[in-house]
Amino acid sequence: MKLFKSSILAILALAASATFTSCSDDNNIVDAPDTGVYIMSQGSTINLPSEGNEVVLTVARHAATDPNSVAVTFTDASGIFSGASTVEFNGDELTTTYTVSFDEAQIVEDTEYSVEIKLDPAQASHYGVTDYTVKFIRLSPWKSLGKVKYYDDIIGSIYKVGPVEYDVELLENEKTPGKYRLVNPYGKVYPFNEPGDYDDSKNYYFEIDASDPDRVIFGMTHTGMNWGEGEIVFTSRAQFYIDNGNDPEAVYQAGWYGKLKDGVITFPTKGIIAGMGDGDYAFPAFYVNANGLFRIVLPGTVIADYSAEIEYTGRFVDASDASQAILSVTLGKDVTKAIVAGAYGTADADAVAASVIEGTLEGTEITESGEVRLPITESGIYTFVVVTYAGDESKEYASATVKIEMGGSADWVDAGTALILDGWMLPAAEYDPYEMMWNTTYQTSASNPGLIKIVEMYGANSPMAQFSLGKYDILIDVSDPELVVMEPQSTGNKLFTDGIMTIANSTYLYLQNGATKEQIVSKKLNCTYYKDENDYVIEFPATACVFNFGTEDWYQTKSQGGIILTPAEAAAAKHVTVSSKQFRSTVHAKAQRLAHPALAGTHKNVTAKKVSSVKFAKAK
Repeated sequence: MKLFKSSILAILALAASATFTSCSDDNNIVDAPDTGVYIMSQGSTINLPSEGNEVVLTVARHAATDPNSVAVTFTDASGIFSGASTVEFNGDELTTTYTVSFDEAQIVEDTEYSVEIKLDPAQASHYGVTDYTVKFIRLSPWKSLGKVKYYDDIIGSIYKVGPVEYDVELLENEKTPGKYRLVNPYGKVYPFNEPGDYDDSKNYYFEIDASDPDRVIFGMTHTGMNWGEGEIVFTSRAQFYIDNGNDPEAVYQAGWYGKLKDGVITFPTKGIIAGMGDGDYAFPAFYVNANGLFRIVLPGTVIADYSAEIEYTGRFVDASDASQAILSVTLGKDVTKAIVAGAYGTADADAVAASVIEGTLEGTEITESGEVRLPITESGIYTFVVVTYAGDESKEYASATVKIEMGGSADWVDAGTALILDGWMLPAAEYDPYEMMWNTTYQTSASNPGLIKIVEMYGANSPMAQFSLGKYDILIDVSDPELVVMEPQSTGNKLFTDGIMTIANSTYLYLQNGATKEQIVSKKLNCTYYKDENDYVIEFPATACVFNFGTEDWYQTKSQGGIILTPAEAAAAKHVTVSSKQFRSTVHAKAQRLAHPALAGTHKNVTAKKVSSVKFAKAK
């Protein structure tokens, strides 16, 4: 293309010459001689030297008779660069120098600084460069290490799209070994991005300082990626704490730094903070790396496969009527052994796995993939884990949390539809439950008419459907309509970064702490069940909706909750009739049946108030 352009220019020049020659002597065109001073351009961008704090430009004049001194206007918005107010020629020299100085300490590598150098128009050349706008940049000394395996657990923690492993180019700083850059890790190479999801106008670097392998850290990182809620940005939790005035040693002791070990960079679970927005530390912010799977595999590193998968596939009942959970377990190729165990009544997989590793929870040892059966004794929540080992060293674990009904399905009878006004998950995530109601179905127990089952309460029909881990029903005891009790039960939904939410009502907690029905009702703290027109209503007053994440720490929202049951037939469970229709009417007026908006695909942080069991001491 350069040859082609040159050829065209040559032809044009020849044609112009021929045209002028053909003119008569009376019409000869004579160019005026150029005079004045001009700047000899070094291009629109100049790389700053690696040493020193000056850039020298050349200024020229056409003849020694041109001005010896020319006024210069120097403009720099950054305040880092400076230049003299005049340029001077000595004697009959035709060129001289003009020095641009800069403050070395303020220069940020790979950042462009725009400077304008303008000569006095009255003394400047008519044809040369006299108004010179140049960008200065200090390029950092990086060398490419080629493509490396990058395992994302940042976007995968915010949106339900992973985690996922893919190839990204990695650079290493030649001045500081162990300081790395991933090139555009959330641009075109991110497997779930499409054109328009990311800014391709420039490079976005994810810079990680692993020069101290025990204290790996990175600061605010811009991705250029935007899925409609603002640019995704993130920082290491260690850097966030340090930026907010915490002592680095205290942050290290708390375990929030990343590590470089055996050629792999990792960060602790929830050791990265991400947000979406237009500025640094955009909010709402999320604890990401929720699965603890973030990693960068450096060149030459071979990763052993100590992974595992576990799935609950059903229940087996033997001839003696004993029940077993049937689990399908898959082990990675480098696992030498694994222990499969289960715990009743908890959704805290971390705690269950820790008990296995510590030896306080017994399990079944296996050496290859296959089916494993573990005994189960009663209905409820079970968390099953498989912990993998290399020799006697524990490596990784996988888990499955399920709700198992021991009594079979024959006891439950389909009864109708249930309209949910959620007082637990939506308010804890700062959503208006009145704007996001939904329908599901409910069942009644043939053997216990006072027991109601809300089928998949936080499942396929709810706004949180994408976070649902399976079929989780909620049982509510309305046998005493004036004192409705909801025992702690898992939602089976991972909307929150804290884990899977377990819900209950405050009545259950009051009773557990010795309060009587009379005390609870007298304080109007009771949850009620009643019939209103053709519907049956379970009403939870404000602060009655409590929850935790499989721990002893309880939280409560200040939102009212409720469930309106519309039976398929006129018959229904025991009820009381009330004259007030305000709650039911309000819910019906605001209900958007099956037309609720789905949540935006992001894990949330809990915003509800934390309360201790003391708060639920005996009512007086």
